Amino acid sequence: MKNNTVVVVYDKEGRIVHVYDWSTFEGTKLPTEHQMQNEAIEIAVRATGRPRSEFAALHTQAEHLLKGVEYRVDVEKKVLVGENRLRRP
Repeated sequence: MKNNTVVVVYDKEGRIVHVYDWSTFEGTKLPTEHQMQNEAIEIAVRATGRPRSEFAALHTQAEHLLKGVEYRVDVEKKVLVGENRLRRP
């Protein structure tokens, strides 16, 4: 894979409602950030039935997301915050 970008869709309280992972292969290009954001938010709208105005999105790289960590978004700073590690059964 050449590129791996993640769009995180969150609500006004910073709860993550959708994570969209974009990957490309050699010879292909990623859509623009605006296109990726619009598509990710549209998927969240369809999945939740909530209006588009309730969501915002931010972009990050997949390698910045640690497995087993629960995230939220600090809506003022517009950054991901790792809350705690998820427990495994």
